[in-house]
Amino acid sequence: IDEQMIRHAEFAQKALRREADPALRSQQNITVMIVDDDEINRIVIGQQLSEYTVINYANGMDALTAVAESKPDLILLDLMMPGLSGHEVCQKIRQRYNPIELPIILVTAKNHLGNLAEGLETGANYFFAKAISQAGTQVTRRKPA
Repeated sequence: IDEQMIRHAEFAQKALRREADPALRSQQNITVMIVDDDEINRIVIGQQLSEYTVINYANGMDALTAVAESKPDLILLDLMMPGLSGHEVCQKIRQRYNPIELPIILVTAKNHLGNLAEGLETGANYFFAKAISQAGTQVTRRKPA
C-alpha cells in the first residue's frame, strides 16, 4: 500500500469524524430563516432544524426587513403567502444577495413543473414540495357500516 494512500485514508477518517460531531455543527451558529404564513408549517419545519438557530416570519415584508438588518445563512420560503408572494420575496432578495451568498429554498404545496421553473427563474437555489398538502391535513371520517 502506497504511503500517500494511507495519508488520504487517515485524512478522510478525521474529516468524517469531524462532520459527525454535533458540537462542531452547533459551534458554526447557522441561522435558518423560515418564511411561511402558516404557523403550523413554521413550527414543524423549525422542530426539524432544532440544532440550528431558527427565525420565523409569517410574511414576506417582515422577512425582507429582517434580511436587510441581518443576513441569515439560509432561507426556507413559502410561495403562497398574502401580500408579497414567495417569488416576489425571492426576486427582492436576489437584488442584494446572489445564490451563493444567501441560498433560498422554496418550500411549497405547489409542486408542478411550471412552479419549479418559475421559482428557479426568480433566483431560488432549490425547490421542495411540502409533504402534506392542506387537503391532506383534514380528517376524513368513515361512515359506520
